[in-house]
Amino acid sequence: MTAVRTDTQWLQCVRCGARHAIGIYAFGCPTCLAQGREGPLDFGVDVADGVPAGFQAAWDAGPKHNIWRYGDLLPAADDPLSLDEGGTPITFLDDLSAELGLNVYVKNETMNPTWSFKDRHAAVNLTMARQHGYTKVVASSTGNAGQAVAAYAALAGLRALVIGYPSSSELLRRVMQIHGAAVVTMPKSEIGGMMRELVEHHGWLPVGSSDPNPLASPYGVTGYKTIGYEIASALGKAPDTVLVPTGGGDSLYGVWRGLIDLRDMGLIDRLPRMVGCQTEATHPLLHALSHNRHEIEVQPEPVSLATSIIEGRCGVHTLQALYASGGTATAVSEAELRQAIRLMAGRGFFFESASLATIASLLRLHGEGYFRPGETVVCVITGSGVKWPDVINQVAPAAPHLEQPSVAALADVMDL
Repeated sequence: MTAVRTDTQWLQCVRCGARHAIGIYAFGCPTCLAQGREGPLDFGVDVADGVPAGFQAAWDAGPKHNIWRYGDLLPAADDPLSLDEGGTPITFLDDLSAELGLNVYVKNETMNPTWSFKDRHAAVNLTMARQHGYTKVVASSTGNAGQAVAAYAALAGLRALVIGYPSSSELLRRVMQIHGAAVVTMPKSEIGGMMRELVEHHGWLPVGSSDPNPLASPYGVTGYKTIGYEIASALGKAPDTVLVPTGGGDSLYGVWRGLIDLRDMGLIDRLPRMVGCQTEATHPLLHALSHNRHEIEVQPEPVSLATSIIEGRCGVHTLQALYASGGTATAVSEAELRQAIRLMAGRGFFFESASLATIASLLRLHGEGYFRPGETVVCVITGSGVKWPDVINQVAPAAPHLEQPSVAALADVMDL
């Protein structure tokens, strides 16, 4: 990659607009913090001189592995980390498209090294942690983010601590430990205080979302911009609508920001509507939109099949993206999630249930007449279903065992 001079890069608060130099801001925008509020920081690059040569070459070549191909528009780093994340498939669903009268694609982020979109986030976040001299990173995670942080910390030679809570994936907690991370669980209400103590007094760097809740990192979300780059590059244009499973909201905002980059450089001529896909269990985005509010109200976090997007709070930057794009938010039911799991499994895909909030939302919005006939719609699929064995056990029964196998015994458990 061609390194970008840091004087052409900055961080800007999405709430108050204040600009800050590239650096570490564990509590979000300092200007907002001084005024008693929380402000997510957005990464910016000067592209006044047109499309940077390295980015143009990556754009012309089409989606390929390693997000640092787009390094001209990512935070400048001396030695960026990569496990060849990115370059994931965008697959046309021909039968579903014909059924709905749309052009439906899935952006399949399960093909990343740790089988989720969080690899893009971790690649940039941990690169910047090392760039700024940190040796210890801490994250809170239900599973995907923790696995990615553990993997990229191992690559970088950094110590990693991942804090989960009992409902997070036991399988992924064990995988994180195999990567070398320290892993603990605690009540979710206690995690913020623990992380603050580690950051303020023990030299740890938070590598979570850009929304200061209470801690933040402004860099990981920029990794998600590359999803937007790849979608438009693969299609040769911006889609009409992009549906993103949404918990804290960095992924939706990152995709949106990536598409804005392309528009600002003249590589696409319009922007899509963004749809934040949440569940009936908790849906702070839909609640805010339905009440025409520009702040997020915290909601309860009950148990759901869609564990990794059950967040009672969503970042204000994500809500701003929905308003700016003319998009919307959804809250799908557990029954709709189960339907989406089986619908996609019947087409050969096994995605995590949180990801399938996009497919469930697609079907619901189509039934409500949200889409124009012939629209190009992209559903971002963020993680693999095999990461969540507890969900699998809820959706599929145990296979029958034939102690004395015979055709007659087989006929007792299935149609021949």
